[in-house]
Amino acid sequence: MSQRSIRNIRRASASTIDISEIKQAHFWAYKFGCSVEQLRAAVKSVGTDAAAVTNYFLRVATFKQALAA
Repeated sequence: MSQRSIRNIRRASASTIDISEIKQAHFWAYKFGCSVEQLRAAVKSVGTDAAAVTNYFLRVATFKQALAA
């Protein structure tokens, strides 16, 4: 994905995640360090708000750390 495409996605969707658009889905999956399938599950769970999805992945990471301890 070109830098221009990434800038356009960031500008267009700074607060919402549209997983129906493949470029956005890949961008957000890259940003969160997850697969597109994991991103879809997160959006299904908490909605399309980027802050809510961020919190979802933070909770998942915290849970995984707690299990590993």
